[in-house]
Amino acid sequence: ELRFLPGLSEIDGSRLAVLPDFAVTLKVFPPRAAAAVRASITAVCKIVSIGPSRTSYELPLSWTADDTTRCGPLNRTNAFPSLHPLKVYISPNGAQWFGAPSYVMLYEGAAFLEVVPTTAPLHSPRWMTIRGVGFPQSDGLKITVQMLPGFARPAVWVNSTALRFRSPEALIPWNLTLKVSFGDSAGLETGLMIRLLESPAIQNVT
Repeated sequence: ELRFLPGLSEIDGSRLAVLPDFAVTLKVFPPRAAAAVRASITAVCKIVSIGPSRTSYELPLSWTADDTTRCGPLNRTNAFPSLHPLKVYISPNGAQWFGAPSYVMLYEGAAFLEVVPTTAPLHSPRWMTIRGVGFPQSDGLKITVQMLPGFARPAVWVNSTALRFRSPEALIPWNLTLKVSFGDSAGLETGLMIRLLESPAIQNVT
């Protein structure tokens, strides 16, 4: 959960972002390297902003399996002065550092305003658009629209204020509550709903 501390950063004028209790899980290989780090009493990790501040925090390592370690957690005073991605490193001795191959992306919580249209035919999927603010986007980010109680569809990122998805097919009318998940995160409540309805049929003309 990304939160913001009051006030402005002296570095770049942005709000100070904090991620209380945030931790990163890493797979370490080959097994010999993982064993060496696990055996070291001076092993440590750090999380570094790639933004202009280069803000960095050294954190404890804990092991959840022979090849799996947990870096963190951050505490409520570990603030970042920008929303630039974070790089994660581990070290067996605090001097030699080995970086994870991918970044941790930060984004403000999205806000959901409306879905248009609000109805769709039962048997003919149609494009629908969720409008709001702060929709994150990065290469390979999977976005899913969950339609409770029992449907889910991939979403297309249009821009930071719009997502598009296809309505599901169903046998009976439904009122579906929408949630949206970014990456592997839990679905976010949107407060929005769509209705699947029978299409009108003309039986005769007189």
